[in-house]
Amino acid sequence: MKRLGNLSKQKSVLHKWRKKKKLKHSGQWRNTEKE
Repeated sequence: MKRLGNLSKQKSVLHKWRKKKKLKHSGQWRNTEKE
């Protein structure tokens, strides 16, 4: 169960990182940094 939680956590982190990377291209990533 703990391992499954870690996996989903990693996925959400990766998703956030990808989103941030995408936003960085448009120059809006600074706005989402605070979230």
